[in-house]
Amino acid sequence: MGMGVLDILIVLPSVAVSLHAPTASFRRIPTPTFAPRVDSLVAVQLPADQHRLLDALQTMPQWESGAKVSVQQLYEQACLAVDPMSDDAFDNAIEYLEASGALRIEEGLTDDDDDWIFNAKVDGDKVEREAAPSAVDLEEAESGVQNEVPMGVVVFDRERHALYDYEAEQSAAEAVVCILAKLKRFGVESADTKEWPALTAACNRLAEVTADSPAPPLRDDPRLFGDWELVGTTSKEFSERRGVSGLGNAPFTAPKAVFFRFLPTGVCLAKEVLEFFGNPVVLNELRGRFGFSADGIFMQEQYTEADMGGQLTNPSFSGGSATLRGLCITADGSMRIGSGGTGGAFFVFKKILPGELDAWLQSWNLPLCGGTAVVMSKEQQRVAYPYRELI
Repeated sequence: MGMGVLDILIVLPSVAVSLHAPTASFRRIPTPTFAPRVDSLVAVQLPADQHRLLDALQTMPQWESGAKVSVQQLYEQACLAVDPMSDDAFDNAIEYLEASGALRIEEGLTDDDDDWIFNAKVDGDKVEREAAPSAVDLEEAESGVQNEVPMGVVVFDRERHALYDYEAEQSAAEAVVCILAKLKRFGVESADTKEWPALTAACNRLAEVTADSPAPPLRDDPRLFGDWELVGTTSKEFSERRGVSGLGNAPFTAPKAVFFRFLPTGVCLAKEVLEFFGNPVVLNELRGRFGFSADGIFMQEQYTEADMGGQLTNPSFSGGSATLRGLCITADGSMRIGSGGTGGAFFVFKKILPGELDAWLQSWNLPLCGGTAVVMSKEQQRVAYPYRELI
């Protein structure tokens, strides 16, 4: 089936988009109980493994001074402790911290063991900066107010961070969450349309208060990378199709969830899960690449192949594209809002923590890689369902 209709959904023809990989390196909870971590917007709740590595690094004098720390040294302290961390958990934690801007890695000559870790918040100009404090530093010193960067928050502009109204953002984010909790099926159910005006107003308010956020444009924000779940939309076209593919309109079928995955390589995936008689048994996966407009604000996704309608790499899929204006990512990184398409419809996404999407898919016996298909070879089954034991 052709997917040209997707262009109508959220493509803005007037925006010149240059497709390229991003310049920056970087849970499934039922919608009725969805709530971002708005109680701690300025203090990201990093997973325990990431906190553990940061705690270990902060005990090392060279970390605070900006000197290099060997990956092997950190590994021995974190993974060979009384409560050891697995190799995979260690690797995932390192990648997460690098993507979030907490550290940077310089590769060694042989393997990962001789890689070097550096404190990304310390550089060679640190001493000079401390000797010549900024106007914000002087103002804080005179007023006696300490506006320190909260643990885990991705802050890219120090002066804007010092002046930013986090309480206003928290209040606006809570208002969006209150509307999302009233949606039956992330905005695409006919009964959800009555909440669209309230959701539009709440999203507009959040976009307004985050206009002065210290975060960079979406193109340069490493928090974009990872998995996101669409938890609310005011798009008429998306609602009429009841999802991405339009297959949610089939008899006895309904959309269960839509997920998006963005990788630092510029690859993007869209995963549409459909219910049949109330059970989520169908997963359609679209694969493509994403890029940004020159100002880094508009992001375009271009999908070139798809597992859809029970067929792997369905030859009838003619491709599709979608463009959204990135309005904001909340300070804790848990919610993202974009707008585009007819009438400037809003799309609200919730960040899914690493591993949680795969865990949810496995709980419903859905493929972790690719979409569901009527016919699969054993090798294809091994790739799609790595948690199954095949005879």
